[in-house]
Amino acid sequence: SKSPADYQVSLGTYKLSQYNSNAVVSKVQRILINSTYQSSVTGGDIALLRLSKSITFTNFIQPICLPSASITFYPNMSCWVTGWGNVASGVVLPAPKTLQQVMTPFISRDTCDQWYHEYSGISSRDSIIASDQICAGYIDGQKDSCQGDSGGPLVCKVSGTWYQAGIVSWGSGCAVSYRPGVYTYVPLYRAWIEENGVPALLPSIYSFILSLLILLH
Repeated sequence: SKSPADYQVSLGTYKLSQYNSNAVVSKVQRILINSTYQSSVTGGDIALLRLSKSITFTNFIQPICLPSASITFYPNMSCWVTGWGNVASGVVLPAPKTLQQVMTPFISRDTCDQWYHEYSGISSRDSIIASDQICAGYIDGQKDSCQGDSGGPLVCKVSGTWYQAGIVSWGSGCAVSYRPGVYTYVPLYRAWIEENGVPALLPSIYSFILSLLILLH
């Protein structure tokens, strides 16, 4: 659904099936979907939410820094993905549904595209990974985001500061060899984010709140 009335956002949540006095719930006033989006595989898989009320940051609700368009995330650097999705293909996160995190190395778009062509039968001339996507994970599987994690953040630490490098978009199974998780690459959308409501502040205090939000129908 694209209707804001169908969603509410919970911030500061840790265990989904337990009451949390530190959580704040807000209705959604507006959903802005990137105009290039058709499907997660073709790219443009990013949206912004305008909440119906202001949010006060606390020890349990904090923003993540928005990377500049020129920032460099290096191949194999340690990044972290979090979410409440499946813990394996077809295996849901059990109660109390505690937020999960896993370290997944950063993978460039070109390397990821090469991996996805392995055993695919698709010509190397035809891209599988869109130009606005990157990946994170391992060539032999091991650890990965999974179904239900979509929309969550991939964060990486650069010079002592945590930045949101990616947004969980799609994948082929979970933790499958040569099939790492695919992420929308946030730096490419900084200008779009600025143009659509995020104030132009100093880079060190940019905040990109979207992926800290949990969409609850």
